[in-house]
Order: sequence, then C-alpha cells, then structure tokens
Amino acid sequence: MMFWKNPDVLNEDQMNSTKELLEKWLILINRIKASLLQNATILENNKDLTNQRHVVLSELSMAQFFTFSSISTLIENAHYSDAFTLLRVLYEGHLHLWNLWNCDDEEFQRYLALVVMHEWGVTNEVLSIESTILKEEYYSDERLSALKRRYDEARLIFNCREGKIPKNYTTKTILKLAQEIDAFEGGTPFRRLMHSRLYSSGSEYVHRSFYGLREGYAVVEHNGNHVLCPNPRRGLETCWWATSIELDTVIWQSSFLGVESVKNIMEELRNEVRELAKEWLL
Repeated sequence: MMFWKNPDVLNEDQMNSTKELLEKWLILINRIKASLLQNATILENNKDLTNQRHVVLSELSMAQFFTFSSISTLIENAHYSDAFTLLRVLYEGHLHLWNLWNCDDEEFQRYLALVVMHEWGVTNEVLSIESTILKEEYYSDERLSALKRRYDEARLIFNCREGKIPKNYTTKTILKLAQEIDAFEGGTPFRRLMHSRLYSSGSEYVHRSFYGLREGYAVVEHNGNHVLCPNPRRGLETCWWATSIELDTVIWQSSFLGVESVKNIMEELRNEVRELAKEWLL
C-alpha cells in the first residue's frame, strides 16, 4: 500500500493562473488589514474599561490581528506551509474568543485564573536557571510576592494542589467548540471542515513535516524539466481560512460591543471573501 502522495504536478499556465488568483487574495487581505486597523479605534472606544471581559477580549482580539498579519506576510513571501501551520494558532484563538464571549462568569474567571497560574509557572522556570542576573533584572522580592499571592488565589478556584497548573479553563475540546459555533451560526459545518483540515494528521511532527511537505510543495513543468517549488494552492486555502476566521472574529466583537457600523463593514468584506473563494473552490 502506498501512503505517500506525490506533490501536485502543475504546468506553467496552471502555476501562473494560480499565482494570479493568489495576488487577488493578497490585495483583498491588505484591504482587510487596513479596514481592521481603521476600525480598531472605534471598537476600543466602545469597550467598558470597568468590564474585565471587555478588556481581556480586546487584548486577545489584537493578538489575533497580529497573527493574521503574520500569516499574510508569510504568504506574500511564498512560505505557504509555514502560513498554514500558523493558521492553527489563529483558529484556536478564534474558537476560544467565541467561548470567552459567551461562557458564564465562572468559566471566564477560570480563564483569568489560568493565566495567572501560567505566569507563576513561567516565573519558576526562569528562576530555576542558575543566574542571579535574571532574578535581579526581572523579579524583585515585591513582584515575586505579588505573583505568588495571585497564584495561590487562582489555585483556590481550581481547587488544585501547590505546584499544579491545570491544562485548560474549560472542559470543552477544540472540536466541541467548533461544533457549538457551527450550530449557533445555522448548522453549516464550516468550522468542522476547517478542523478536519487543520487536525487531519496525528501529531505535530507529522503535521509539520510529512503533511507540510506533501501539500506545501508542487512540481512545476518548466522547459521540459520538473522543478519543486512552494505550492500556491496551499496559499489560496490559507488565505480563505485566515480571512474568514479574522473577519468572523471582529464581527463577533462588534456584535458583543453593539457597534453596528463596524459589524456592517466587516460583513461586507466577509461577503467579498466568499465571492473570491468561489473562483477557487468552484
């Protein structure tokens, strides 16, 4: 049985037409990024600084934007496999943002507590390095005391022993969150399809090496010779998923904050993404 799938073989016309479509995506992505930056101030001005959920989710949304920007930069430089791998980070952040917007206060407090506990865990790892310079530069006795106090308070929320850090703030798996969002948005299995593509291999090693090599590169016929090069089809798929994820995230944020003007702008861009995707998918 042959498990290995040879890379796609494209002729020069196929390669050129695929790159032309990819250029359309990059133009749209640049417009999306410009719109996101332009409207970020409006969303920031509408958040309630006394509302902890508003503040935390605003920070997470900004982190999502920078991940989205990194993906677009990788695609512009033909690093399609790397961009696809980073897409998993954007996807997981997207699902957790939805959950944190919609979960009850108890689960949200567990998220905050887990952040504190991880900060204490990082502190212990740094201090385990035999270097007094690190402690002197980064951790005063006052800061260490404050971090330990916050860790102990957070530990009570999870009812766990000293030194333990829970794996997650929620009992829901990534797939379960994807299913919940699909059901909430009408039942179309959009995120379950995305989940299948992003987690269809058994491990990080397989995903980054075998899977990435298999689909991340194409063989191009050039002057009678076969040349191995980055596969722009992987770039097209990454553009589709990344723009959909980022725009949906901002649409949710706009709805959560009640900013209809930004929501309408993002929905128009989301429709453009759907139309451009049809050129590739159909």
